[in-house]
Amino acid sequence: MSSCSLPLRQTRSLSAQVESNDMRPPTLGSSQAETEPEELEPETESSIPVIGQVEYNSEGDEVVDTSNLRSVQWQNFQKIKVTMGGKTQYKARCLYCNKKLCAESKSGTTHLKDHSNSCLKKKMVDSKQTFLTPSVMMGAGKSSTLQAYAFNPNHARKQLAHMIIMHEYPLSIVEHLWFKRFCYALQPLFHVVCRNTIKKDILMIYEVERMKTMRLLERNQSRVSFTTDMWTASNQKRGFMVITAHWIDDSWKLQSRIIRFAYVPCPHTAEVLSEVMMDTFLEWNVDRKLSTLTVDNCSTNDAMINLLLEKFGSDHLWFKSFFHVRCAAHILNLIVKDGLDVIKSSIEKVRDSVAYWTATPKREEKFEDAARQLGVFCGKKLSLDCPTRWNSTYLMLLTAIKYRSAFGRLRLKDPQYKCCPNDDDWNMAIDICERLKVFYEVTLLFSGTSYPTSNLFFKSVCEIKMKLSEWVLCENFVVSDMALKMIEKYDKYWENSHGFLGAAAVLDPRFKMSLIEYYYSSIYGERGDEMIESIMRCCFDLLTMYEGKNKNDGTSTSKPPASTTEALQVSSLVTAYAGNGLFVLRFLEFPMLYCSCLFETVFISICNCGCFPWLSADCFHLDLVCNGTMAATVAIFLGIWFVMAA
Repeated sequence: MSSCSLPLRQTRSLSAQVESNDMRPPTLGSSQAETEPEELEPETESSIPVIGQVEYNSEGDEVVDTSNLRSVQWQNFQKIKVTMGGKTQYKARCLYCNKKLCAESKSGTTHLKDHSNSCLKKKMVDSKQTFLTPSVMMGAGKSSTLQAYAFNPNHARKQLAHMIIMHEYPLSIVEHLWFKRFCYALQPLFHVVCRNTIKKDILMIYEVERMKTMRLLERNQSRVSFTTDMWTASNQKRGFMVITAHWIDDSWKLQSRIIRFAYVPCPHTAEVLSEVMMDTFLEWNVDRKLSTLTVDNCSTNDAMINLLLEKFGSDHLWFKSFFHVRCAAHILNLIVKDGLDVIKSSIEKVRDSVAYWTATPKREEKFEDAARQLGVFCGKKLSLDCPTRWNSTYLMLLTAIKYRSAFGRLRLKDPQYKCCPNDDDWNMAIDICERLKVFYEVTLLFSGTSYPTSNLFFKSVCEIKMKLSEWVLCENFVVSDMALKMIEKYDKYWENSHGFLGAAAVLDPRFKMSLIEYYYSSIYGERGDEMIESIMRCCFDLLTMYEGKNKNDGTSTSKPPASTTEALQVSSLVTAYAGNGLFVLRFLEFPMLYCSCLFETVFISICNCGCFPWLSADCFHLDLVCNGTMAATVAIFLGIWFVMAA
């Protein structure tokens, strides 16, 4: 590379296809030993070409625009205007050796071509020359093997577009003066495009990735689960719907893709939302592969689900039982919010104290000094919560409790600080934090994006139910009242989701019927057998949907299940469901997997061994049900760029 080359005047078109090899960002660097940097004078504004104003090079000569000149030789020369002996002349300065040649209109460009072919310095910095540079893995930040590199302006433009997308930079960054100077210093041959061009590049990347995802969904043979959530742009006050697809590929890997980030016009009624969802399903040709749709808990979403079921027709009647899945993370949020309303006064005092000591930098410094004097080293600073997000309230209380002594010291020093919590408030906050920890950990579990969560839902929610039952018996009447409020909300949503997600736990070879038997017996007592039978019926109903794929194993010579409870529950069901019941029995007989690290390998072997032909990635679409739409926040800003042109 050369630091004295001119940027290309012609904007080259971006290839319509993004090759996988082109996505690796080359890194220009050297392995030379570090040396003391030289004192460099700051670069003047005239040393970098800027379109739309009079330009001067580093020697003070006026630069003439050559964008209208057709000869390719001007890529290697800079046309300048010089004054000699009172006369103005045009010269062509070589960008490599700085030699000045005649550039009058009648002189032609043959002599420029001859010089370009013979210039020794140009040959040393040929743009097609490859260099051995250390390749850097995406996100790793560490050099790996050496590879040959040659400057490719099209590849550089693609990487610029990806940089803007991934780091949420404004499109106007490409028009910032010092960004242009930075790019020019790195590679003078790279021409920074305008914001409209980079916008087209971003939309082209979106189209390429969209076609890739559509081909993946076309080849996919299993069902697809969807999550959706509504967002409001703070600057425009416009509503957007993000729709994410989840499925298991042929390699038994969980795949998740945001397939649409759509603007939803007001009002956000059930009819409008259902139209957006239906258009998405038809556009992506997944209306025949739908498994479940996970949404937040509100009456509008319930009405939207009913409208979708009406539009699907007779081919999707089974969706009436399994299609609608309520967001588990949102349910937990509602349960905890109802409970926190009972202890609102104690939380308000802690919140006011945190707000007081984080209001100004001077108060923050004073608070830190008091904590340091008392030997309190928490490692975290005070942070004010968002009242509508209980998890932020939990984190605020958790941090404030560790600074309890500092708040007491400052109450004696600052007469204006009058909202300090008393001992009862602190004890209540400690008690509440210990109980909210269960909900916080479960919420983090449900918010995972790299693993299925439906098979984990049943165990976690049953644990919460048992904890709430214990808290009701607490001697602290405030905690008891809080638990009663939570149980009331818990029971409201649990009845609508326990069957489907209980079946997901049964199909997990690490759990099978063990979780169902233990928790239902503990929670429901005498009604436990009835609830266990309902889960078994749900499993048989799911298996019936796949009837006809494999009918070779109509009989079984397996022994009865080892568990007496299982035998009692399924004996009457086997007759009703014929061969499907025998398949379920054979699966329940198979030894459970206890080693989580070997789960994937062993489970795939079980499914491929021929013992359970009905087990497949398609059948296990159950485990794709995402219990939370919170994962959409990770990629919410990526969709902004795709909406800009809408």
